[in-house]
Amino acid sequence: MKKFKKILSAVSAGVLCALPMMNGAAANAVRPGQYDTYMVFCDVEANSGVQYCSMIVVHNGEDGAQAMHGNLGNGDMQTYITNRVDGKVSYATMYDANGALAAKGTVFKVKVVTEPKEPEEEIPFEVDEPSAFDVNYTFLGKGVATTEIVMLGDVNGDKCVNILDAVLIQQHLANSTNYPLNKKAFRAADVNYDGVVNNEDALLIQKYEAGSISNF
Repeated sequence: MKKFKKILSAVSAGVLCALPMMNGAAANAVRPGQYDTYMVFCDVEANSGVQYCSMIVVHNGEDGAQAMHGNLGNGDMQTYITNRVDGKVSYATMYDANGALAAKGTVFKVKVVTEPKEPEEEIPFEVDEPSAFDVNYTFLGKGVATTEIVMLGDVNGDKCVNILDAVLIQQHLANSTNYPLNKKAFRAADVNYDGVVNNEDALLIQKYEAGSISNF
C-alpha cells in the first residue's frame, strides 16, 4: 500500500448458417436496458523494465468500472475512486508487478460499462496516459505503457454490436485464413475476456442482440 501511495503522489481499455438471423440485424438502434461495454488495455512491450504502473479512467457517475489483471502475472493491484466536483468519477488503477517486467503483454485492464451511444458519438469516458516506473520508482517516460480502448462485441469495427459480429467470429473459427482477426478485433471478440475466441463469445453476442443480457 505504501508503494502505491508513493506512486500515486508522483502522478496527479461466411458462416451465416451457424447462427440464426434476427430481424433488424444490421440496425443499430439504442436498446432500452442495454449498455455498451468497453475494455481499456494497459500494455507494455518486451523488456520494458516496468514494475509499477498506473492509469486513470474518468467516467460518468452512473457508469461502472472494474479493474482486472492482464496476462503478465497476478501482481498487487489497487483501485482508488474519487468523486469529482464536476460529477465525474476518477477511477485510478495502481499495479505492482513484483519485479521488472520482461514479457510483452497487458499489465492490467479496466472494464467500463456505459449508457449506450450512437455510432457517431464519441466514447463517453476519458483515459489518461499510463505512467510507468521501474524498481527504483523512476518514471520511465511517456509511451512505455500504452492503452487500447476496445468496444466489446464490435468485432467488425463498425462501432455497434449485432449479429454480424457473431457471424464474423463463426467465420473466423471455420476458416481463420480467410477470416483473420487482428489484435483489436480479437480483443473485441473475446466478450467473456477469458483470453480465447470461440463459440461461447459468439453466443454471448447473440444473447446481447436478443436482449437477454444487458452488457458483457
